Amino acid sequence: MCMDETLRLYPIANTLNRECNKTCTIKGVKIPEKLSVKIAVDALHYNPKYWPEPEKFIPERFSEEAKSKQVPFTYLPFGEGPRMCLGMRLAKLEFKIAAVEMIRNFKVLRCEKTEDPLVLSNSVLLAAKNGIWVKFERRLKK
Repeated sequence: MCMDETLRLYPIANTLNRECNKTCTIKGVKIPEKLSVKIAVDALHYNPKYWPEPEKFIPERFSEEAKSKQVPFTYLPFGEGPRMCLGMRLAKLEFKIAAVEMIRNFKVLRCEKTEDPLVLSNSVLLAAKNGIWVKFERRLKK
């Protein structure tokens, strides 16, 4: 739940690009064939219509019960449908393993350069403008 909520707040890619393969009309808007359509992932992830208090970190949004009530295609950290990221399962597994090992072996602490709130760069992929500064303190083995 924490990983999913983190990806909602900080999607790795803030836009998805798709090409319309045939002319269609959606809610009165005609979309011609071959038009490149950009999907603003962060606009969906921060929309209070789908996510009450969107600026808050609330992992319970991704409990099994809450996920069953989510509006489809409003959570897109890896895209969705037949064009979704092939590496999603591997990325989630690697994240979980890295998080467990890091938490098991270190305390992650603020330092004098830690920014709060974090300033993000204005790029296609998620990045901190000034880097992410934290201090790692090794945990004592018992």
